[in-house]
Amino acid sequence: MGVALGVLYAARPADALSCGGGPWWSGGGSEVLGETDGDGDGEDDWTVSAPAEPVPVDARLWQFFSCYSELVPCSFASEAHTVEVDRVQSSECTREGHHGRIVELVPREPLWPDHTYVNGCASSEQSFTTREGPAAAPETVRVAAIGLDRQSDFPCSSGDRLDLELADLDAAYLREGGRIELAYPEGHVLPVTQKTLSFVDGFPETDGPITLTPVAVDGTRGEAVRVEEIRFNQAVLVLCAVAEPGPWHALWVVGPLLWLAGRRRRSA
Repeated sequence: MGVALGVLYAARPADALSCGGGPWWSGGGSEVLGETDGDGDGEDDWTVSAPAEPVPVDARLWQFFSCYSELVPCSFASEAHTVEVDRVQSSECTREGHHGRIVELVPREPLWPDHTYVNGCASSEQSFTTREGPAAAPETVRVAAIGLDRQSDFPCSSGDRLDLELADLDAAYLREGGRIELAYPEGHVLPVTQKTLSFVDGFPETDGPITLTPVAVDGTRGEAVRVEEIRFNQAVLVLCAVAEPGPWHALWVVGPLLWLAGRRRRSA
């Protein structure tokens, strides 16, 4: 029967993204979807920009923020200066809010240079240091590898994930807290950094096209890179429908069984 079923290479995954599993679907926190309230400070900080180097005084740090949370102001505070910060939506909520949205953290007045501020918009204590001068310019995104990986040995698993490898992740604009935006054809956008690329579950699946856009910490956007088609990284054993189901899909399973049953009757 295994020979009869065969091993096929899947050129494309299911037409719709999975709606569950992985940190992207709940905003990174432990709250149940739909029950998040307040300003979202209970969420984990894997989706908050964390500069590794001093940032310019006009920096616009960012968060990946729950669509169920109100965009209330927060603050940056140093020993000598505290400034109120507005959360400004930079990407749309899609698919009934399950993906969240990117928001930029925009101070209501200029930050002071050579100061270390605590980011009060994050749920854990994070700090960054400011400097004078312009932000590092966004650099061209280079895709080292891209494909789809199955998260389970069971071929009908809905847990397939996008496996993405990017080069030049040590670029200056990323060290300053910039990001790469991964835009799906359905319209939702996810932030890509070294930290989010390390997620075990990867990114939600899609067969493309996707667009990758570098964004500097001051909001300057660089040249977008478009990937038209994304395939599975490995062959898959077809035991169920991968795309929209139809009556003929049952033949993949029932057909070999009927063939074997017929041979046994004839031999008897």
